[in-house]
Amino acid sequence: MRILTFTAVFFLCCSACIPAFSQDDDLFSFKRLSLKAALTDKIPEGGTAEKNIRSFIELFTRALLEISAGNDDEAETHLHAAMESWPEFFRTDLALALLYERRGDERTAAGYYKSYLKKLKDYHDGRYTISAPLIRSLSSFEIEKYDLAYGLVSKRLGAYGISIEKVRPIIIVPAIALPLAAAGGAVLVCAAVCCWLWPLVRKRYRMAHPPGGFWVCGHCDAENPDPNKVCQECGRPRGM
Repeated sequence: MRILTFTAVFFLCCSACIPAFSQDDDLFSFKRLSLKAALTDKIPEGGTAEKNIRSFIELFTRALLEISAGNDDEAETHLHAAMESWPEFFRTDLALALLYERRGDERTAAGYYKSYLKKLKDYHDGRYTISAPLIRSLSSFEIEKYDLAYGLVSKRLGAYGISIEKVRPIIIVPAIALPLAAAGGAVLVCAAVCCWLWPLVRKRYRMAHPPGGFWVCGHCDAENPDPNKVCQECGRPRGM
């Protein structure tokens, strides 16, 4: 998702007073996921990027409120919507992992933990050039280091007999991708049908409209003089 540069610069300036994260802090606490929602009103009015950030903050905050109230189903719905608004915010994946773990679904939780770690690594590797300042500014706690988070998650999943190395990250397909895939499939089917149908139509047309004084073999498509009763190319009788 594209974020306007001036918005990123603004949030970069607001990210200096985030509490530090140490190994003693609880990575697996919903409390650490809280946002500095007060910054929402300072987001400049603008295009799609700003609207998506505002939508994300609202959805993510509502999800945390539903989690604190024990309404896990509603929280899950809000978190998925928040992820669609801003997929780079890796703590959404962490929130879903904690939510599924609380439900007792450790396997699904492991997938979200792996997705969280993948995005966290992308963040520290500098792949979120524009989003990174926004992530730091909105986070109430300092962003955890990848190696530390990986070790803590690996140990946590190991308690369930799950190896983090063997876990595949959860990939959320945006809603728009499904109709696009269906449309693409329809185009491919039409193309395949046309590729098969066009030679047949062309052949039938040539047989019905041969050059003057000739007939077209229905087997090999060769042109033969009218006096010939069999095809001079394949030897098939005329009309077969």
